[in-house]
Amino acid sequence: MEEKVLLGSENEASFVKEFEDLKRIHGIQAPGTTIMTRVAGSRCFNLNIATSDWDWVGVYVAPLPSLVGLHLKPLVESYVTDKPNTSFHEIRRFAEMLNSGTPAAMESLFCDTMIHMTQPWIQLREMRNKFVTKECINKYIQYGQGQLKKYLAGQPVHTTGGKPGKKWLYHVIRLAKQAFKLTQGELPNNWHTGEEREEILAIRQGNYNEKEVITKARQLFDQAKELLPHSNLPEKAETEILNKWILNVRGIA
Repeated sequence: MEEKVLLGSENEASFVKEFEDLKRIHGIQAPGTTIMTRVAGSRCFNLNIATSDWDWVGVYVAPLPSLVGLHLKPLVESYVTDKPNTSFHEIRRFAEMLNSGTPAAMESLFCDTMIHMTQPWIQLREMRNKFVTKECINKYIQYGQGQLKKYLAGQPVHTTGGKPGKKWLYHVIRLAKQAFKLTQGELPNNWHTGEEREEILAIRQGNYNEKEVITKARQLFDQAKELLPHSNLPEKAETEILNKWILNVRGIA
């Protein structure tokens, strides 16, 4: 698989260096051929601050001999480490997540903070608009409302954890804004800029009225739910598209 390293900006160059240092120091290695690696967490959304740590997400392909023949091995669907925070998913697991509209999978397809992409990932990325569906938007709404419920209960928010605290409300409002925008016909946008970025960063840094932000998040989720049935988007993604992609990547299409 031909690797394409993106070095289009100073930021991307620093991402690559940070990840190479991570691999060397911590021995991070997914159990297969990696077809995509990206920066995740707040740095993916341009919402990081000086003390932000590094998070990484990737997709890999398990060796074919381990999946067929006499020497089968249990498929490692996900390779996850806590310190540093890394989450790598085997292509079948990733395709399942994408097929159901999971926000984390959608973010990977629309993310620009890449470390590297191979041709199979580029091919999937070229089809990414096909996975923006009503089911996808509903997942954003459900996930965001679930995160808000955790926040109000004083529980850790976000899939990567984090101690309960007011700063995590920025994560909830980001999801609410994204869900609403999707119902307006916009595509997923990970990289925040301008006034919206300043607003979300202010929430992250504690410069906000908590009740007002919670009310705004609820309103955005409610509006998205009301608008969703009227969207012209398809109900679900076409499963066969992903199935053909997986078989092609494995070389057995």
